[in-house]
Amino acid sequence: RGQELSGVGLSARILGDEVKLSWTVGKEENSRGYIVAKRPGGSDDAAFQLVADYSTPGASLATGSIDGSYSYVDGDVKPGVWVYRVQEEGT
Repeated sequence: RGQELSGVGLSARILGDEVKLSWTVGKEENSRGYIVAKRPGGSDDAAFQLVADYSTPGASLATGSIDGSYSYVDGDVKPGVWVYRVQEEGT
């Protein structure tokens, strides 16, 4: 299981029927990339489902060894309340 990013620097914006997640990280060492998951509001952590990760084509969630700013647009959003989680996956 990856290291979950805390609220600092993590934001979400609604863009019509999509949600854009953005986050900034400091120096990245021993990191494969990031994992984005979501769950319906009011459900427990076991309900998180993978949205995208560092191996998803076109997602640009892989890391380098420099400071970085990342964003991901979730285009598969159903009506309702959603809770997102971004985790860093180590090597």
